[in-house]
Amino acid sequence: MLQLPWWALCLLCLSKRVHSIFVLRLFNDCVAVALAHATIALLLYEHWYLGLIVFSVAVSVKMNVLLYAPSLLLLMLKGMSIRGVLSALSAAALVQVLFGFPFLISYPFEYISKAFDLGRVFIHFW
Repeated sequence: MLQLPWWALCLLCLSKRVHSIFVLRLFNDCVAVALAHATIALLLYEHWYLGLIVFSVAVSVKMNVLLYAPSLLLLMLKGMSIRGVLSALSAAALVQVLFGFPFLISYPFEYISKAFDLGRVFIHFW
């Protein structure tokens, strides 16, 4: 096993790449993945409703968490009744509506058309 001194962990914070990704560009991947992992942990203990609510919050942070959705649906169908799955999905949809409520009140058309624009292209310049 590799033994590193405690101060070696501080060097990770000094990395220019880590600083560039998580501070300068304000990427929210770390928050979204942390919430996705919390979802997986909750599902392992069969806390289906709370797990799906945390999953919905993770999707609110970054939509690439939706890539977990097919396997999540399969697990829910195996672990819950159809009524339970629909109830949990309704709770997740309610979370999305609550997070989007201020924007839906102010600019409903613009919010719906831009928030879920899956055809947009991102150009990254380094």
